Amino acid sequence: MLDIIFNHYYMSGEKATAWSERAYKLLRATGSTLISAQQVGEILYLHYCQRVSAKELVKKYNFISPHHVRAVLKGTFCKEVYNLFFEMMEHEREMLDLIFD
Repeated sequence: MLDIIFNHYYMSGEKATAWSERAYKLLRATGSTLISAQQVGEILYLHYCQRVSAKELVKKYNFISPHHVRAVLKGTFCKEVYNLFFEMMEHEREMLDLIFD
């Protein structure tokens, strides 16, 4: 008999925290060739949840154009990730903290 265990840490055997379907959609959304959906979500999280200013984000993400960082914050860069992020912020704030913190 084969005993398959999903969502468990191999070393300790503890059950891992399961992510919501919205979290998977957020991280799998199509970003662009320049910025992944995860990076877009992280920029949004840092700005709207952790209150990091746009100027500080431009410094932190120096490999991304300042125009792209501002477009991410306005929601014009990747609308799918932007909409999913704010939907999660409204309904699943603790899941955002789990993913990006």
